[in-house]
Amino acid sequence: MEHETVAFDSITLKFDGKLLFENLTHSLAAGENLLITGANGSGKTSILRILAGELSASKGTHRISDFVYMPANPTNPQFRKVEEYFQLIGRAVARDSQFQKTVLARIKGKSMADLSSGEFKSAAIARVLSIERSTYLLDEPTVTLDRSVIALLIEEIKRLNKLGTSFVIATNNIEDFREINFQELLLSNN
Repeated sequence: MEHETVAFDSITLKFDGKLLFENLTHSLAAGENLLITGANGSGKTSILRILAGELSASKGTHRISDFVYMPANPTNPQFRKVEEYFQLIGRAVARDSQFQKTVLARIKGKSMADLSSGEFKSAAIARVLSIERSTYLLDEPTVTLDRSVIALLIEEIKRLNKLGTSFVIATNNIEDFREINFQELLLSNN
């Protein structure tokens, strides 16, 4: 496969004596998307955490290029203004996007502590997507978002796909992503 951004081979995870998943193999070329779906507790977040290096697989190997990971429940630094939150990207290369501009326009001037859960989630996604990477690992990104923000996110994913950016998304809301091209990895409870 030309220029893989993500590949995992025969990954297996045993957690607390329980086999969560076994011998999963998958790869993505630049600009491709993977949706990891399945029941709660089937291991969707665990796969993202393995790819991000936060969790070790019991067996198997994985490779991922130039990535950023956003957990399902990112931490809200409530002491900061929204504009300051967007500046917390450190030394990463920043990129502007219509998604980021629209989200920022909706919440500009607010305190982080005053944001609703949907407003904060949209700000967290906008901040993560402003960090230029070839692969984004997103855990349940559309939870708490309203339909208009989901539509903006889908357009941003499509735009970034055209630039060769890949997304690996763990979700229970597969219908939110029907407008993008994706491969699906459906996990089952063992």
